Amino acid sequence: MPLMVNEQVSVDYDVHGDGGPPLLMINGLGFGRWGFFKQVPALSRRFRVVTFDIRNAQNLSHGVADLSSAAVALLDHLGIRKAHVLGTSLGGFVAQELALDRPDIVDRLVLVCTSYGGSGPETMSPAPWARCSASAPSPPKTPRAGG
Repeated sequence: MPLMVNEQVSVDYDVHGDGGPPLLMINGLGFGRWGFFKQVPALSRRFRVVTFDIRNAQNLSHGVADLSSAAVALLDHLGIRKAHVLGTSLGGFVAQELALDRPDIVDRLVLVCTSYGGSGPETMSPAPWARCSASAPSPPKTPRAGG
């Protein structure tokens, strides 16, 4: 298992796939890089997939920002200048922080089962909601039983 160590953090990581653009997958709090075991084989056919776990951090006083910095350090360590980034759950917060802080590194951003980190639930404004509803296909009509 490859390991990246610097003064702030040590990171266990794996790289799957030889070709294609890099895809950094950032896991959530409840699981490690192993949590992507079903996705990695399929994705590594088209991408150079990077998964990682932060094993030891000297200081995470800035929370998500520190985790984002660790992801940047890993990409630097691997010589990756730009990557697609996928974040799930807490990893989605980290991915968003990475995209906001270092847009030069993030090619595409995919957020899965996460939030934007706001203070409460948001509602969609009426205009976009109406456009979504208007463009949605009508459900197929099913005949009623007995008639």
